[in-house]
Amino acid sequence: MDSWSSESWNFFLLSGFEKDLVRGVEDSHNKIDSLSREVANRHKKIDSISQRVVELEKRVVSLEKMLFNYATAISQQEPEQAAKVLSNFMQDFNSSCAQAKSHVKTQTSAQVKPTKHLNESETKAGFWKTSGSNKYYYVNGTMIFNTWAQINGKWHYFTGNGKMAVNTVVDGYEIDADGEMHDSELNN
Repeated sequence: MDSWSSESWNFFLLSGFEKDLVRGVEDSHNKIDSLSREVANRHKKIDSISQRVVELEKRVVSLEKMLFNYATAISQQEPEQAAKVLSNFMQDFNSSCAQAKSHVKTQTSAQVKPTKHLNESETKAGFWKTSGSNKYYYVNGTMIFNTWAQINGKWHYFTGNGKMAVNTVVDGYEIDADGEMHDSELNN
């Protein structure tokens, strides 16, 4: 019977350790991919909710116009009664809209948790992704959102769906067409 030398045993043990290490890294990558897909799906849901809110707001404007025209027609015959009906309807309508907006805001904020400001050392290992005209930034394989991030010495803001903000003002800071904040100092 051949006996194994200590070198053979070391090689055998290291090979098993390396395989376990590789499996562990692969499992971690799979978990990161799964979490990234989950985040992307949540962003899609948020986008869907946002689109629905816009549609509902358009309907509200349309209904307000219709109601105004109806009230105008009524008011020409019985002004006091028309004013009373209109006032009651508007109170109920505004209350319903406020409740709906509150519900949507609650549902959305439950899915979007703002992150803190990310400084240069936290974003150094990140990377950019572009989709159409939109830019996104990933740190440790995860898209960042609802946060300011300092990347290559420049501050950028990423919205709730991860898009880099451009040509706007956020928290009182002007952001240019390249998505860079004009002030070089971000107050926490």
